[in-house]
Amino acid sequence: MNPSDDSPKDPSGEAASGKPAGRERRTSDRIPTRTLVEVKIPTWQAFRSVHAVNVSQGGMRITLGPHARVGLPIDLILTLPNSKRAHLAGEVAHLGGDGSGDIGVRFRDLPAKVVEELDGYIADLRSGHTPRGDTLTGGIPSGVLIKKKT
Repeated sequence: MNPSDDSPKDPSGEAASGKPAGRERRTSDRIPTRTLVEVKIPTWQAFRSVHAVNVSQGGMRITLGPHARVGLPIDLILTLPNSKRAHLAGEVAHLGGDGSGDIGVRFRDLPAKVVEELDGYIADLRSGHTPRGDTLTGGIPSGVLIKKKT
């Protein structure tokens, strides 16, 4: 691959094309996890539960299957150990080329409070501790629809 390649990087560590990127653009480390998250893409009427493979401050790798395309908006709901729920809006940044059905999601426009809560959750995972119960002080109750600003 050409070192001057400017393909966008995603949370999985590869360019959107599915090829390894020529240079590292990630600003935060991925932390392996096996967490259930709720996912909704525009073609789905409701959220579906899938597994997160890893998480960072910039995004998440999830096992979604062949339902997405690069650039597709995606909503994630992460339920933290204290049962609070955080809305993580993003877009599909990478399609796994290995047949695993994994995709890279890049978070976008997260409110400062959500970024802070996500940072606390990730810090707990990174340290090897079970994430603390007070990581998120507010959240989205189960079953509440997320209304997008138009």
